[in-house]
Amino acid sequence: MLPLDLIHFRLAGVLPAGPLPGLVRWADGTTLRLPWLTARAAFAELAAERPCGGAYACGQLTVTGAEPGVVTVRTSRGLVSVPAWRFTVAGLGWKVSEVAVARSTLVVLPGYGPIPPAGGNTPGVSGVTAVSGNGRTLTLSFIGSACDAAWGAYRYQSGGTVVVGSWEQPSAGNAPCPAMGISRTARVTLARPLGTRVVLDVASGLPLVPGLQTP
Repeated sequence: MLPLDLIHFRLAGVLPAGPLPGLVRWADGTTLRLPWLTARAAFAELAAERPCGGAYACGQLTVTGAEPGVVTVRTSRGLVSVPAWRFTVAGLGWKVSEVAVARSTLVVLPGYGPIPPAGGNTPGVSGVTAVSGNGRTLTLSFIGSACDAAWGAYRYQSGGTVVVGSWEQPSAGNAPCPAMGISRTARVTLARPLGTRVVLDVASGLPLVPGLQTP
């Protein structure tokens, strides 16, 4: 079967007309009320035109109905449950979900680009690979040198944010060092659970989404 991004969806059924109930909900119980897409608006997002032709063939699937549901997504404030529409598709044994958040409420994070001059010589981190069960230990990933004798990470925390960075200690001596980066990990411990605080990279200033790596 073709991936869903190479599928055109057509509607051959009646979609619910009423508003979608529900809240955005974080694991700590924090909630947020947002305007939601109707089932028809969510279907329009699902059925949006995708590039086809050339090396890519497009299939077609038929949507026959929809029901309210919930999906879990990653955000810069951790995992969050978000209302969604679950579409019934003819020929599929599972439902296709479309997050029902109105696009006007979304904030798109800036792309990971060149480090700003202020952070050019500041070793940062490329991702938060894990958060401990109690929320107090972060496992951070970053790129170090093949000749580092030691390395680690540090953090600064406030009520709303946690800023993280890395450090490296070069080996002594003048031996040649290969010009290659080595993937490293290190842990930092927080004074209290991370909760919904945003984790920021000290070098770029960008948010780090736990579980996702920046390029």
